[in-house]
Amino acid sequence: VEGYALRLEVAGEPLDVDLPLVGAHNVHNAACAAAIALSLGVDGETIAAGLSQTPDLGHRSSIETVGPWQLLDDCYNASPKAMEAALDTLVQLAAGQPAYALLGRMLELGDAEGELHQQVGAHAAGLPLAGLITAGPYAAEIARGARDAGLEDTRVHQVETPEEAGALAAELAGQAAAWMLLKGSRGAHMERALAVLQKGPKS
Repeated sequence: VEGYALRLEVAGEPLDVDLPLVGAHNVHNAACAAAIALSLGVDGETIAAGLSQTPDLGHRSSIETVGPWQLLDDCYNASPKAMEAALDTLVQLAAGQPAYALLGRMLELGDAEGELHQQVGAHAAGLPLAGLITAGPYAAEIARGARDAGLEDTRVHQVETPEEAGALAAELAGQAAAWMLLKGSRGAHMERALAVLQKGPKS
């Protein structure tokens, strides 16, 4: 669950890459990076070695195991497309296990802010989430979009702070083997929810 084995074609030759990143969006990014490197004259062996290196993710799609939980830490930043990609990745990784999405506000969206948050909620409604937890008044538009798109009220939760989001997710998941996504713009401070979850489930 911590990466992909890729086969790219570089200058007509197959190139095998062990990509240490999760999410189909990162597969596309890797292919684009390989194409750019090739255009700059970088050889295939060097491209494969570079893409196979484990990066310092720093709240960017990194996975942490805490007791029975898998935490997908993507707190660094957020946009509508990135939110949707992260939600898809969460469900893919959970592979039928309970999946909880803890989402904060997205910043710098201009006049379409409300609509774009609701769009993310609508996307979430189409996924098999055990719970959607939004933190803060702006992120509440995500919850509204999810409800409007048909996600049951019992699976949608609104809280005021990231700390409350983390505590609620811990309560909902309990001792179950569950996956949790934490995502929002930097100003949403979703790393505070992560800090709560890192304490693990209550015994």
